Amino acid sequence: MPEDGDAEVTQSLSTQTASRVCAREAQNENPIKSGDNMRHTLFYILILVLLTGCSREPTNADGSSGGGHNPSANQTPVTHLFLNPDSTGLDTSASVLEVHWWGNDPDGWITGYYLRWDFFGAGSVLQDSIWLSTESAIFYLPLDSAYDEFTLSVRAADNTAAWNYPAMIKACTALGAPGVVTANMQDYIEYEAFLDVGSQPGMLDSGDSLIWAGNMTGVQAQYGLELEELPSPHLMPPTGTTGALDPAGASLLFPVRNTAPLVEWRLQSNPDLLPGQTVLTFPTRSFFWEVSDLDGNQTIDSCFWALDPLPGDTLWNGLTGAQSSVTLTNLPAGQHRMFVKIQDIAGAQSATIRFPDDDDRFWEVQAPVGDLLIVDDYALNSSNTVLNFYKSIFDTLTGVLGQYSVWEVGEELPYSGGDVLATLNYFDRALWFSFYGISHYTEAMGPIGGYLAGGGGLLITALQVDTTSGIIPVSQYGSGLLRVSPPNGFTPQVEGWPDLALSTSFSNEVFGFAASDQGQILYNVGSGATWTGLPGMCVRRTDDWKLVFFGVPLHLLNGSGTLPEFLDKVLNEEFGP
Repeated sequence: MPEDGDAEVTQSLSTQTASRVCAREAQNENPIKSGDNMRHTLFYILILVLLTGCSREPTNADGSSGGGHNPSANQTPVTHLFLNPDSTGLDTSASVLEVHWWGNDPDGWITGYYLRWDFFGAGSVLQDSIWLSTESAIFYLPLDSAYDEFTLSVRAADNTAAWNYPAMIKACTALGAPGVVTANMQDYIEYEAFLDVGSQPGMLDSGDSLIWAGNMTGVQAQYGLELEELPSPHLMPPTGTTGALDPAGASLLFPVRNTAPLVEWRLQSNPDLLPGQTVLTFPTRSFFWEVSDLDGNQTIDSCFWALDPLPGDTLWNGLTGAQSSVTLTNLPAGQHRMFVKIQDIAGAQSATIRFPDDDDRFWEVQAPVGDLLIVDDYALNSSNTVLNFYKSIFDTLTGVLGQYSVWEVGEELPYSGGDVLATLNYFDRALWFSFYGISHYTEAMGPIGGYLAGGGGLLITALQVDTTSGIIPVSQYGSGLLRVSPPNGFTPQVEGWPDLALSTSFSNEVFGFAASDQGQILYNVGSGATWTGLPGMCVRRTDDWKLVFFGVPLHLLNGSGTLPEFLDKVLNEEFGP
C-alpha cells in the first residue's frame, strides 16, 4: 500500500525532471519554433501528470498486483472463476474437476474466498459455504446418475475483513492429507482451531476450547492430536466481513456426464499363457484386479464375478466396490474361466475381463490325489526326467504306492501366497525339489511356515539355502565349490540313516552349514570330496515342525541305491503321525 507522503515525493521528482529537459532545449543552437514549443510544452505536462499519478500497487493473494489505496471509502473486490482445462466448447465434463478462481481489489488485496457448491449443506459433509485461502482445488462431485449439473459460487474477501480471534490460538490437522480425497476435495486438509487451555499443553484434550470447527460439519478432531501454531491466520475465515466481500461473486455451471469405470487384471497376478497352453491349479485360486474411473474411484459401487457363466446369465456374485480380489475354494476339477466386471454408483458398467482371456488358452483345476505332493521347481528340466525319477520311486514306496499329486511351479509361484499355502495344505507331506535356475521355495517361506505350523511335513532339496526366515535351522553357513565323484557321497551323522553316494560326478557351488539350536545335522560331506567349507549338507528341525533340508540335489544321490530308503525314512518316519 502506498504511504501518504509518496505522492509529494513523486511530484517533486517529476518537476525536476521537466526543468532539466527544458534547460537542455534552451541550450540548443537551433531555436525551437513557436508551434514546436507549444507541442513540447504539452508533452512535458503530460509526462508530469503521468508521473504524478503513479503509485505502488499491493500484492494480491494469487501474487498479482491489485489497485492502490483509497482512503476515502473501501471498494469491494471482484471474483473470477474458470475450469482447467478451459471448458469453452465442451458440452459436458467428468465429475473430477480442477477449478481455479482469483480476485482483484481496486484498493487493497485479497485475503481468501468463500465457496459454495449447490450440493453443500443437506446430505454433504461440508457446511453451506466453506472458506479457502487457496485459489484452486480438485473437486470430486457427487455424481449418482448418468447426467447432472453442478454450480459453484465463489466470493472474494479483501483486507478490510476482520480476524478478531483470541490470542494464542492453536490448530490441529483433524482430517485429510496430501494425495487423499477428503470432503470431495483432493489434497484438502481440515484444520480445527482451539484455545490450548487444557491439562495437556500442545495436545488436544477435553479442557481445550473450540474456536473454529473447520469447513466440515461437526468436530472431527480427536483427543490426543498435536496442537500447533497456525501457518497463517487466513486459514480460518474472518470474524467480520462488512464491506469486504464481493457482493455478486462469480458462479459457473458445470454439466457433468458419467463415465463408465475400467477394470483390468492386476499386473502379473495371472500367468502369461501361449496359444494352446494350459495352466494347472488345485481347487483354490485367487484373482486380483485394478479399477479406475474418471469420475473418481469412490464412485465405484460394486464388483461382480462369475465362474463359467452361461450366455445371458445374470446371477453373478456381488462384492463391494472397495474389494479388489476374491479367493475361490473347492473348485471342481476341470477347465474353467473367470469373469469380472465393475459398476459405478450411476449404474454404468465396465467391460468384462476374463481369465484366460483367449479361447485358445486354458485354466484347469486338478483334484488332489493322495496325501503326498511333489513340487517340481526345476523349470529348466523341460523333459521332466528328474520329476519322472522321483515318481518312479513314489510309485513303489511304502505308504505312497502311486497315490501322490504333482505341482509344476514353472517360471513363477502363484501371485497369492495364500494360494501357495492352500495348495500345500491339501497334503500332509511334500517334497520340494529344484536344481539349476531359480529355487522359488525361498520366495514362499511365509506360506511354508504356515504349512509347518499346521502340522505339514516338508522335505526341501535345493542348492540355495534360506537363511533369512529362520525356518531352516542353520546358524553358520558359507558357500563354496564342492567336487564329488562316485562312489563318494555324504555320511549320516545320526544312527539309522543310510549312506548316500553320488550316481554321477558333481561339481557345483553349494552351501555348507552348522545347525542352530532348533536343528540337527543329518549328513556331512563324506570322505573323497573336495570341500573346504562347513561340513553340514542336510539338517532337520528338532522341534514340532517337520522339516528336512538337503543342500545337494537328491536325484543325484542314488549311486548305491539307497535314496528310496532315505525318502522312506523322511516321509514315513520323520513326517509320520
